[in-house]
Amino acid sequence: LMGQWLGATRLAVAANSVGRAQRVLEEALSWAVSREQFGQPIGRFQGLSFQLADSALEIEASQLLTLQAASRVDDGTVTDTDVAMAKLMATETLGRVTDRAVQVFGGMGLVREYKVERWWRDARVVVVGVGSRWVLGIAVIEGDQHAVEQVATFVGIGFAVAVQPGSTVE
Repeated sequence: LMGQWLGATRLAVAANSVGRAQRVLEEALSWAVSREQFGQPIGRFQGLSFQLADSALEIEASQLLTLQAASRVDDGTVTDTDVAMAKLMATETLGRVTDRAVQVFGGMGLVREYKVERWWRDARVVVVGVGSRWVLGIAVIEGDQHAVEQVATFVGIGFAVAVQPGSTVE
């Protein structure tokens, strides 16, 4: 594993990001239920509910990648790719979930009195800390072919769009 401390730090950042994203989603869901417009909770509007559902889906995927990497640490089979994928997915998810939460809150999402504004700012730090998406992308692409195929299935990760499952990366 790439310098044990770096891999461990990236895995810890991934786990922390998953937990933070879950908390942000909880806050956005609470706001969507309690805030009313046009005589109904804003969470009933399809466009907003789709955004919340996307957040829940991405958080679950991030959690699974993080748990898989942690499990592999425990059994001694972890690779740099496992940790890079977990950190990349979890921090990018945190960024997208907080972006969506700000949208759910509307103008109030950028008011300092609301936690979501601070969470949105804080999410930017973990995206680049201990490996930016570009550095982690290199670690993923340089990993085994199975990892490349896994990453290619995740929509929204810029470098993955060009990699087709079954193709060879040289």
